[in-house]
Amino acid sequence: MTSKSDILSTSLSNIMNSINILNDKIMKEVEKDSTNSDVMKSLLSERHIAFMTLLEKSEETVALLDDAMLPDEYQEKALTTIDYGRFSDEMRISYAGLGLANEAGEVAGKVKKYFRDEWKFSRLQNEVEGELGDVMWYIAVLAAEIDLSLEEIMKKNIEKLADRKERGVIRGSGDNR
Repeated sequence: MTSKSDILSTSLSNIMNSINILNDKIMKEVEKDSTNSDVMKSLLSERHIAFMTLLEKSEETVALLDDAMLPDEYQEKALTTIDYGRFSDEMRISYAGLGLANEAGEVAGKVKKYFRDEWKFSRLQNEVEGELGDVMWYIAVLAAEIDLSLEEIMKKNIEKLADRKERGVIRGSGDNR
C-alpha cells in the first residue's frame, strides 16, 4: 500500500537529488576556475532558483496529497460504514457481490435513460456520479472480504491491459489473451 507519506518522501527525495546534481555542477566549475566569481554567482543563483522551484512543487504535492484519497485509504474508510447485521462471513461476500451487480445495473439504467430520454450530459454526470460511488463502495467491500487490496487490484489491472495493448490484443475477448 502506497501511503501519502511514501509519495511525499519520494517527492522530497527527488528534490534532494536535483539539488545534489546542481551542487556537483557548481563544484566542477569551482574546480575548473575558483577565481571566477561571476561563474560562481551565476551557478549559485541557478541553484537557488531551482531549489525554490522544487520547494514550491513539493508544497503543491503536499496540498494535493492532503485533498487526495488513495485507493487503500478509500477501502479502509468504506469498511467503517458496513452494517452487515446478522450476516455470516459467506453471506458478507454474497452481499457485497450482489450489491455490486445491483449498483452496476443502476449505472447502466442511467446511461440507458441518457439516450432514451435525451438527457443533457450534465444530468448524466450528476445521476451517474452517485451510482459510481456506490459501485466503488461495493468493490472496496468485496475486495476486503476476500483479502484483496484496491491498490493491488488497480496496479495488476493496468499491467494486464498495458501488456495486452503492447501485444496488440487489447480488443480481443477472453481473459487469457
